[in-house]
Amino acid sequence: MRILGPVLLALGGVLTIIGVGSFLLGFFAIVSGSSSSGTSTLFFLALPGMALLGIGGMITQAGYLKEVAQYTALETSPAVTTTVSAIKSALTEDDILCSSCSAPIEPDSKFCSSCGIEITKLQCAKCHAEIEPDDKYCGSCGTTIT
Repeated sequence: MRILGPVLLALGGVLTIIGVGSFLLGFFAIVSGSSSSGTSTLFFLALPGMALLGIGGMITQAGYLKEVAQYTALETSPAVTTTVSAIKSALTEDDILCSSCSAPIEPDSKFCSSCGIEITKLQCAKCHAEIEPDDKYCGSCGTTIT
């Protein structure tokens, strides 16, 4: 596949160039008024040339698919790991959650910035037990309230 694909690509490219070139030479000969009869006889080679370009491209792509997949995995793995760890650390912080929409809220807020409900009962981020706004630790699980 790694040899056949590029060979078909090259053959398709040559045939396409010959066919399109022959067509353009014939077209310009007609436009300019000269009547050269043999200039556009090879235009039919463009169609099989384009087909061979497509087939050669697909075969070449299939031949290198494993290497491309391995390269992509190695290149994207650090970015994915960094993103996932950042999301995980953001989700596991000991935030106080709104009892209505579960959005994180500041401990001294009187209203939820997400849903607008008045903060009367707060919940622990870990165990979801009710806590008071001035609590420093959860009474159920002992988590530090920030």
